[in-house]
Amino acid sequence: MHQLEYKLLCLTLVGFMSCVGCSGDDSENSYDSGPDGWLLDRDGMDSTEDMKVDPDIDQSVDMNPVMVGPELEYPESVRFESVEFGARVTQLVVLKNNGDAPLNIQEIVLSLTQGSPFNISIPDPQDLDDESLDTEAIPTTIAAGDQLHIRVAFMSQTLQPVHSSLFVRSDDPDTPNAEIKLIGNADSACVRLIGVQSAPAATTDFELDFGRAVVGVPLERTITIENCSESEDLTVSGVSLAEDSNGEFVITEWAAGSATAVIGPSDQKELKISYTPDSAAVSTGRLSIATNDPTWSSANIKLIGLGRSGVDVCPVALATGVVLNSGNPPQQSITTTPLSTVELDGSGSSASDSSIQSYQWSIISSPAGSTSRLLPRNTSINPRLFLDLAGQYEVELSVYDDDGNESCVSSRVVIFATYD
Repeated sequence: MHQLEYKLLCLTLVGFMSCVGCSGDDSENSYDSGPDGWLLDRDGMDSTEDMKVDPDIDQSVDMNPVMVGPELEYPESVRFESVEFGARVTQLVVLKNNGDAPLNIQEIVLSLTQGSPFNISIPDPQDLDDESLDTEAIPTTIAAGDQLHIRVAFMSQTLQPVHSSLFVRSDDPDTPNAEIKLIGNADSACVRLIGVQSAPAATTDFELDFGRAVVGVPLERTITIENCSESEDLTVSGVSLAEDSNGEFVITEWAAGSATAVIGPSDQKELKISYTPDSAAVSTGRLSIATNDPTWSSANIKLIGLGRSGVDVCPVALATGVVLNSGNPPQQSITTTPLSTVELDGSGSSASDSSIQSYQWSIISSPAGSTSRLLPRNTSINPRLFLDLAGQYEVELSVYDDDGNESCVSSRVVIFATYD
């Protein structure tokens, strides 16, 4: 055996400590341990610096190193600030494999696909900025130490915050189902109006129809101003009436009077408007609400009402509702949980000298993103409403008598769907 090979074997057997008295067959080339663990030849000369051993340090070698395997690194969330209605913005999400084995990907999907404001694609690694090179084909693996880019696009379809999730399913032993939260319109003040309808014409944003009111008798409606931001205050800097020459519409209650109102995240304040017709004719006005919502700084609401003389006889609408199979009595204010079904009831409506001929139900407000509809139809006496999302729902009933007269005042049911 070569002298150097023999020497290394000797060192290994004693745990890489100083080797004293190790010698080979060649007496001319025997070695002793010198000071500080240096191996010296008999003449006292260093044989090699590579053979230096520090006796105070554990020189053992781990013959079974721990393997990490695949290890996915991903962001917890992707936030898009307020985006103008109809505009599209994108961000790149980076998935990294910090492990020492390939990461096998089973699926990368969005929690909502149909009608979702979010979309994903895979950019070309050589040109991340050119969207025309993007593909929908998801790679099946990410090599150890490599990364994958995903382009997340957000198309703003509402002025309110939107939530979704991107799921990455892989063979990462610690996080096989990684969730990346997607939030649109997340970081700015956001105004939402409850109690008004989208205007059919482009002249204003919304419409508030008071229906028929008896001349000289005030009829009041409530508009709820909600801050739909989760992090920023909503400042309402002005509430004003215009285009009401006869003064038939009046702001009867506002949380801040004429001063600026600050509404905290996810909070709301009420604004009450009254309509007192001075003649049997159509009345119109306009209400403007100025806020610091960057995508909707001024909301304009068309006010409309129809005055009727006191000799007119109006049928009376009465709407109630009950959570299906709850056993509770019918009410006009209902609190329940999401995914419940509320059965509405218009049978309490009446006409003084005739009978109710038809019913007309309308969903006045519902949570953003809700697709709930009145079933089987909105002209049924007892339609049902499935509460598909958490939030506030408001349903209005108008009735018509045998002579075709509409109820002067509609009736409403307010439903709060909450997990609390």
